[in-house]
Amino acid sequence: MGSKTITTTLGEYLTFKNGKKSPDRDDNGCFNVFGSNGKIGKTHIANSDKNTIVIGRVGSYCGSVHFSDEKCWVTDNAIACVAKSNEPADFWFYLLGYLNLNQYRSGSGQPLLNQSILNSIKCSIPSSIESRAKIGHYLLSLDNKITLNCQVNQTLEQMAQVLFKSWFVDFDPVVDNALDAGFFEQDLAFPDELLSRAEARRAVREHADFKPLPEATRQLFPAAFEECAEPSLGIGGWVPQGWQALQFGEFIHRKSVGKKYDQKSASAVGKIPILDQGKSGVIGYHDDEPGIRASLDSPVVVFANHTCYMRLISFDFSAIQNVLPFTGKDVDTTWAFYATQDRVRFSEYKGHWPDFVIEKTIVPSLVLTTKFREDVDSLIRSVRCNELQNQTLINLRDTLLPKLISGELRLDNIEADLANEGVA
Repeated sequence: MGSKTITTTLGEYLTFKNGKKSPDRDDNGCFNVFGSNGKIGKTHIANSDKNTIVIGRVGSYCGSVHFSDEKCWVTDNAIACVAKSNEPADFWFYLLGYLNLNQYRSGSGQPLLNQSILNSIKCSIPSSIESRAKIGHYLLSLDNKITLNCQVNQTLEQMAQVLFKSWFVDFDPVVDNALDAGFFEQDLAFPDELLSRAEARRAVREHADFKPLPEATRQLFPAAFEECAEPSLGIGGWVPQGWQALQFGEFIHRKSVGKKYDQKSASAVGKIPILDQGKSGVIGYHDDEPGIRASLDSPVVVFANHTCYMRLISFDFSAIQNVLPFTGKDVDTTWAFYATQDRVRFSEYKGHWPDFVIEKTIVPSLVLTTKFREDVDSLIRSVRCNELQNQTLINLRDTLLPKLISGELRLDNIEADLANEGVA
């Protein structure tokens, strides 16, 4: 890379400054407030300039590293860090993360990092600002691609949710069929909510850009509503004719997860991921047989018993205790995921599965749930493709830094390889 590697200390190149007591927070504030593990709110004042690196100072998140590209407030649970020379902060942000600062903590009780400790930490770096800037910029570009993939996935997932809501919550195709069949012209005691929905749908259909569903798809939906014994279901207690009001437990099948893993039995690397109850998803890996087989063609839903977090899984996995997998029973599994998602939310630290399985919803035919899965299949496959690409990018980002610093790898070679693989 045209720059030799030198051994130095962080204090030679970085300035560390303790944060200050947290100001009054306001969600409408202009500046992020950073605590020991990242953003904790907003405020109207700042005590740190843009491009500040924030390091957790105390507690279990001591040594965590975050970055603010805008002015911010760093609290007294964290330390603000900036480069002494006028160079981009990206390289130093990734280097501090790579150094695993938590290992340098002091204190027999409360873990603690201070400026003295940070200043004295030894590290190897390229001697030239240009080389450091180039490495930092490249690693940041990987993070930006990861972020973009996550944003794309959010959009794809929202598209699937919008379709589910249209078909199975708002019942748009049923309303369309009912309007065409003159159903709402009958002398029946329709609830105001259903009549309002019909009028709103009639207005939508009159727009010049309205595109009806293909006729074959519309024929899968009924052309009438009927009163339901459960007044909280459907639209004002009326549901599509012939659809059933069922408890979740009546249309899902809980699967055995096999051997249950924990933090101690999980490895940092391995072929099979071990799912946990958090949104991060994975607690570790192993190389034994998976507890559950899953694929894009045969996915499995997991429900976190304590956190209520749900995921649609399309790869083989194992799990910790209280991660509960299930598939659809007489309905498509993908449909079952969207039908049950977010219906039970965390209220207290307890097992939520008993509450989950007695929730009720309106269930159409297996044919219609399968049709829904077919229509969202390309979205789900694109999401998985982006997830796999992100795994590659994350692994690359986390292993490149020491090799780039030492000169073992060159950026131009890496960029060429990624371009050939369609990742860059």
